[in-house]
Amino acid sequence: MESSSRKSRIVGMKQVLRAVESDALQCVYLAADAQPSIRDRVEAACRRHAVLVVSVPDMQTLGRACGIEVGAACAGVRKTGDGF
Repeated sequence: MESSSRKSRIVGMKQVLRAVESDALQCVYLAADAQPSIRDRVEAACRRHAVLVVSVPDMQTLGRACGIEVGAACAGVRKTGDGF
């Protein structure tokens, strides 16, 4: 995995919400098995800022796609990024 690809990703609820609010993301990946409170907050922020939300089957799958050893509830791709 190349480092420029890693720079285009944001992993974790706090970082994703901050990036959505600053209009920095082109899309957000959200794990279907994330806590409902996390899903609700992220989905609401994405609706407010017209950011596409893509559902991922589970946190482990999303974590692996992000190159981390643990599950991830959500991740975002910066507008200048190439995606996962």
